[in-house]
Amino acid sequence: MTAEQLIMRLLLETTSVAAIVGTRVYIGELPQGFAVPCVLLVPVWEAPEYHLPAFAHAYVARTQIQCIGKGSTAALNLSNAVRDALIEIANEDVFDGGSPPVKMGTITLWKLGTAVHDVGEDRLYHRRITEFRSRWIEP
Repeated sequence: MTAEQLIMRLLLETTSVAAIVGTRVYIGELPQGFAVPCVLLVPVWEAPEYHLPAFAHAYVARTQIQCIGKGSTAALNLSNAVRDALIEIANEDVFDGGSPPVKMGTITLWKLGTAVHDVGEDRLYHRRITEFRSRWIEP
């Protein structure tokens, strides 16, 4: 389990984000010929967090979240929806979406710094990049 997998589940379960991107939330890299709008989750670092050995494993990580849209307004609107979906997550259980749902872990998120904006090399898309720090515990 990774922070990105947990964040992906949270985003796919958020109505405002899913309404914009559907299921186009990717981890690590964009697929060839990707469609926009979409979200790309890029791991920046991850490390174990040391705690009492009787408990499940805990980890901390930093994840870059790239919100990609056809224009600057689309990228900003998607970024705002993602921020709103993740900004207040504290000790939230995340489930896999199966039937019956299986607990994937418990996560807390913190937004880091200010988002930045850039344009793709071919100018076909705009990207808004935000970073979040996370702490999660495996079940």
